[in-house]
Amino acid sequence: MKIEASAFNGHEPDAARWNFERPRFDSGAARFSLNPRPWLSAQVSAAELRAPESLHPSLDVRRYTASVSYAGTGDGLRPRATVAWGRNVRSALLPSTCPLLTTRAAFVASCAAAPPYAPSRVLDAFLAEATVRLRGHDAAFVRAEHVHKDELFASADPLHNRVFPVASVQAGYRYELPFRGPVSWGLGASGAVALLPEFLAAEYGRRPLSYWIFADARLR
Repeated sequence: MKIEASAFNGHEPDAARWNFERPRFDSGAARFSLNPRPWLSAQVSAAELRAPESLHPSLDVRRYTASVSYAGTGDGLRPRATVAWGRNVRSALLPSTCPLLTTRAAFVASCAAAPPYAPSRVLDAFLAEATVRLRGHDAAFVRAEHVHKDELFASADPLHNRVFPVASVQAGYRYELPFRGPVSWGLGASGAVALLPEFLAAEYGRRPLSYWIFADARLR
């Protein structure tokens, strides 16, 4: 059982990436974690972020997370899995260029392209992922996400502050090279498909696909 607390700069760094930001320590976070078994871990956390986004410096964010992780034991598939949830709560709605109109007719006339997704201060995210070891050097993994996203359109766009549900599913494979030593070297490939609302198809595609190959190194 462990309780942690921290203070830090909550804002995004500026464009000068090689210097040190002034330490404001204006944001804080706390986390409670529990490991009741060697193969089971859970945590909850909360944070208060002061002006985290440079695009909207007047908005603060409260962030909450919770997760449970399982690490299989034994000589079989040894599945490893994590389920997680996160929530951002802004101090106010994102600004919008779409005017606040009193009648629906006026709204349709001014923002005819507006989708049936309302602005919101609350954005949730859900994640589930798992890895199984197929044989001694082979592992397969899968990951699914469902998130609420705003800022999918430029800040001057009337749809900037609308919250859209976006999901993705990813699957992949990793082969551990038969090298000895303290470092595990691996090669793998992965692919993902994004599941978007129909309204976003013109901007992002109906079913955006992505794929990649990778090499990695891990301490044993």
